[in-house]
Amino acid sequence: MGIVTLLMLTMVFYVNQSLNQHITSGQHAWVERLRLTISEGISENLHQGNVDDVQKLLHNIASDKIIEHVYVTDFDGHLFAHSFTSAFPTRLYENLKQHRAVNFLNERHTFHEYETNNGTIYEFDEPIVPDTKATLFIGINQRQIRAFRMNTFKNILYPTLLIGFIGVIIAVLLGRRFSQPLYSL
Repeated sequence: MGIVTLLMLTMVFYVNQSLNQHITSGQHAWVERLRLTISEGISENLHQGNVDDVQKLLHNIASDKIIEHVYVTDFDGHLFAHSFTSAFPTRLYENLKQHRAVNFLNERHTFHEYETNNGTIYEFDEPIVPDTKATLFIGINQRQIRAFRMNTFKNILYPTLLIGFIGVIIAVLLGRRFSQPLYSL
């Protein structure tokens, strides 16, 4: 019975870890596809210095409930446009300065995690134009994603525990039934 319990707990832990990895890698792939979709328009506006056009596009992208913020750096790695309606947050600006200090080209596809009043934010970055410092940063709010993950986890956990519990009952009943002739001796 202890082995079955240990096996069930190991399986639950493995499923949870796999689900977390899958969701995070899915978010990164989604950010990369988004970057591919909008990079041509943004890079053209970066060359022309059209901050307003890029800002409108970023506001449009950030209108999705899952996306907390979006910002873009220019070819020198300086902030070009962002989706915030107020000033650019100091914490993100400090992260951007740190990004510039370690050289953008050495730190592609980074991932940062922030705790805010709106919950946990995972920020991914993708280069807009290869081999330049022009980068798209997207912060994804994890509140809805965590709710989805918990729902999926429960949908996996409960049937797993039920099947394991039924397996233990069947093993106990079969064990008793097979050992009953030995007890009668």
